[in-house]
Amino acid sequence: MRLFVAVCFPDSFLDVLEDCQRSLRRTGAQGNPRWSKRDNLHLTLAFVGERQEAESAIKALDVVRFSPFRLRVGDLMKFGDTLTLGIRDGGECRKLALAVRSALDDAGIPYDKKPPVPHITLARRYAAPLPDSASLIVPDSTARVPSFRLMLSDLTPTGAVYTPLKEFQLR
Repeated sequence: MRLFVAVCFPDSFLDVLEDCQRSLRRTGAQGNPRWSKRDNLHLTLAFVGERQEAESAIKALDVVRFSPFRLRVGDLMKFGDTLTLGIRDGGECRKLALAVRSALDDAGIPYDKKPPVPHITLARRYAAPLPDSASLIVPDSTARVPSFRLMLSDLTPTGAVYTPLKEFQLR
């Protein structure tokens, strides 16, 4: 099973992200971008990858202690041909990612060690440059982060399907 740890968003924030995607589609993106589905919009804290079971990760993540916080959408960014939305939150997403990763380290669970760069993937295979009017396309919106989840990722011919395995409340 393919696992990752993520912050998932309430419907009101997903609405904002979808509005942002619609605005970007109207800018005439070149090529054939693969837009992230609403159910797949999230912020990854740690990519665990292939595991035989999820129970050890669940047990490790149960010890994470972190207070709820708010995040705000940031600027549009590109990593290669991946179009993302940055996060402004005073570093809280990065700190939460480090707390999650520390818990995984303590339990001896391997994960992708790339430094966390909090972002939300809006599209892959996005060949166009960033729109000049990015500040008009990206709304000023916030979301409360009360929890994070251990997610299962199933790769299918029509794209990834993400299933929450367990939600961990912040307190």
